Amino acid sequence: SEHDHAKRAADSQQLLQEAREKTRKQRDYDSEKTRQKLASLFEEQTGKQAHKWQIDVSEALILGLDSVVIAGTGAGKTMPFMMPVMLHREKFVLVISPLKVLQEDQASRFQAMGLKAAAVNGDTYSRELQKDLYTQTHHAVLTSPEMCFEHPDFRK
Repeated sequence: SEHDHAKRAADSQQLLQEAREKTRKQRDYDSEKTRQKLASLFEEQTGKQAHKWQIDVSEALILGLDSVVIAGTGAGKTMPFMMPVMLHREKFVLVISPLKVLQEDQASRFQAMGLKAAAVNGDTYSRELQKDLYTQTHHAVLTSPEMCFEHPDFRK
């Protein structure tokens, strides 16, 4: 219901604020500066302004919070997990998605933003790709639950 959504949103904002404060104390974190950088990067890369929720989720991920985003097709759910890697190029993101077409679309989006990404699934997985993944030069690996369960070498 709308009331439940409002409560969850308020709870999420509280968790985000607590994580900001904790991180500020631990390593002099500046939330406003980080949010401005995320917004600027987003606009530079896409020509669009990021939604507040996209910045919130990106910041939550940077702060180490688990996040769940429920939004319609084309709403911009890929950007929140792309933006932290754009900001911190030494970071890595693993995206688990059940659809090969979505993995490939998201890998293409990462690549269009200048990030090295690979869709790893039954159609693309090979020894050569596995070796490439071992080098840990990718910013993003987009894969399926099946790859995680059925391929022990991939889990390494």
